[in-house]
Amino acid sequence: MLGLDATGRLVVVELKRGTADRDVHLQAITYAALVSRFDLGTLAQAHRDFLSRRDQALEIDACRRRLLDHVDGEGSPEMLQRPRQVIIAADFPKQVTSSVVWLSEMGIDIDLVQVGLWRVEGSLVAGFAKVYPTPEVEEFPDQGRGALRQGDRRPGPTPAPGRALTPPRWLRAPSKPSAHRDRPLAQASAPPKRSR
Repeated sequence: MLGLDATGRLVVVELKRGTADRDVHLQAITYAALVSRFDLGTLAQAHRDFLSRRDQALEIDACRRRLLDHVDGEGSPEMLQRPRQVIIAADFPKQVTSSVVWLSEMGIDIDLVQVGLWRVEGSLVAGFAKVYPTPEVEEFPDQGRGALRQGDRRPGPTPAPGRALTPPRWLRAPSKPSAHRDRPLAQASAPPKRSR
């Protein structure tokens, strides 16, 4: 998915069902590289195409104005050239977490967000947790995203050798679900075993 945040920066979101592949970060980087060449005209055309697929006809100039209004009237070509990347998945292999930590330290703005789905009383409930960078890393003004914009490296937690960053406790599936309705979706939707 491609978005435009309020600062005028493109956001590339790579969404995976289940555990991310070992090379998901490479996909995100590839997409970010492709869209880093977009300008306001390209984005306006993409927005126009998006709206036309939803039976909403809008002229290209109106699309351009909508985009500029979204970013408070200031669209910077420099901001478009440095897309932010967000990878969302149920879990991340250690190859991905260690690569993302290193990429962040090299100045690439990339986030890992873990998602969990549960069926609760007949409804689907999603929980999201940022795995990297952790909120604690972002709290430090000289070490968080502010430093990244100035070209500095972004420090972050480094997993121990052979270990991946782990999700917060509240996002992990309970070891003993209290009832069928509280089980994670993967368990709740599993077919019953047949007895012979």
